Amino acid sequence: MAEAEGLATMSDAVGYIEDNPDDGVVCAASEFINRDDGLPGLEEAYG
Repeated sequence: MAEAEGLATMSDAVGYIEDNPDDGVVCAASEFINRDDGLPGLEEAYG
């Protein structure tokens, strides 16, 4: 999907998800979801 949509960076992915919110799903281990440098860090950096 990333190649087909031309997504090369996290910023590209954020733009895609903003344009296609129903496609914005994150699957991650519980450790990633709870670590400051995991999902919370991504949310802080990218919204």
